[in-house]
Amino acid sequence: MKIMAVLAILLISALFMGAASADPEYRDVADGAAVFVFEDIAVPDETSTSLTQYSDGPNPAALNVIAGKDGKFQLTEEVVNGMYGVYYYGGTPKDENNTKFILIWYPEITLKAELTTGSDGMSTNGDSIDGKSINKDTFVSFKIGSPKVAPAIGAAAKLTFTTPGGGKAMVFGDTEFTLIQMNTVETITKPARPGPDAEAGTWTVQAQYVTSPFNDYAKKSNVITFTVRSTSLTLTAAKDSVVRNNPFVVTIQGDSLAYYLIYLDGASETDINPTLQPLQEGMNSIAEEDYIGGAVFKTDASGKRNVQYNTAANTEDKTYTIKVVAVEKYSGDDLRLDWNDYDTTKVKVEKGAVTISASGDGSYYIGEEIKLTGTNTDSTDVFLFITGPNLASDGLTLKSVGSRNIEAQRNFNPVSVNTDNTWEYKWTTENCGLDTGAYTVYATSRLTNGKSSSNFLSEPD
Repeated sequence: MKIMAVLAILLISALFMGAASADPEYRDVADGAAVFVFEDIAVPDETSTSLTQYSDGPNPAALNVIAGKDGKFQLTEEVVNGMYGVYYYGGTPKDENNTKFILIWYPEITLKAELTTGSDGMSTNGDSIDGKSINKDTFVSFKIGSPKVAPAIGAAAKLTFTTPGGGKAMVFGDTEFTLIQMNTVETITKPARPGPDAEAGTWTVQAQYVTSPFNDYAKKSNVITFTVRSTSLTLTAAKDSVVRNNPFVVTIQGDSLAYYLIYLDGASETDINPTLQPLQEGMNSIAEEDYIGGAVFKTDASGKRNVQYNTAANTEDKTYTIKVVAVEKYSGDDLRLDWNDYDTTKVKVEKGAVTISASGDGSYYIGEEIKLTGTNTDSTDVFLFITGPNLASDGLTLKSVGSRNIEAQRNFNPVSVNTDNTWEYKWTTENCGLDTGAYTVYATSRLTNGKSSSNFLSEPD
């Protein structure tokens, strides 16, 4: 028993020593060949003991030297030290007709994810899904970039997906990505889609080599992040309400690069309704004849499209229902809708507010300058009216005080509102023609609002 135990120990020791002394497998490379960090290579000159990178210029200096033996070299990250390009193993760049060099590169790998187009299913339109949302039936193709490795020696890669729940798999929908052969700078995979059973939420995908030795050492690709939606069509408003004379935006979220009709549901032609901003991105045609405030829009790669409606100072102040409907067919004047696939949102258009205040204590002498200030969130102009003793029953415009000419009184001359919704007017009371007494100054957002609401100013009393 003791002899058998000793023999066993000796045998294990011999096997261990044999494994430690085994040489790595070196890849034979030709002059001018591309080689890569992490590889073990053998150059044609078996007497070579170094690989040297030189500076440019008439007197090249050694920038990096990689030591080896018998023409064999181990290209670790440490010895290459991030210095890529031409390395000579015999002579220097000054030697005429010197072809004893190789090219050392890092085995880079990159990843893109784009919408799939084309009848062959292997074309993309350049619309990336990175950072965007897709539906469960959206087809995607992945582009794996291997700018140096694949064209030089061929390579294989895999894609690893991380689900919203944190699971990892090399399958997307029902398509596997465990072994992708690459022989060109960029390889386009077969298209895949999440599928009806896909988990909704945020997904990530990353590529990495499965070719030795890069599978163990080379960095993985960049990470692509995208969201798989649980619903196919939604319409949301950026704001629940808006003060008229300001725009509002609603967002269509549907299929990628799909057509949708959006319009004001239940709007009346007799009302002054919000209007679509002209020449918006994705807008294809106006459908006002059949659908008030309507147009056909095309979504982007993520299935999204922002639509802006504008309101004016006289837009009806009420709640509007905006509706989006999926388009089954859109060709010229042929517009067919899928009324089973729609969504709505509501936006309330409200009147703004006007304020006015005067400098001083409210008591003034004829000839003083009175500074009037305030705010207006309802329109871009303020109309100032004054009422009091011996004036028209519904008031005069402040700028026409002192004139008994009816046409002058009709010259409204509004005060412009600043971009921060403030306004200011300096009223010089000299020669105003007013009698001593109490007067009231009104500020309105439009001529037919508040004082002096008739179409024309009344005759002076």
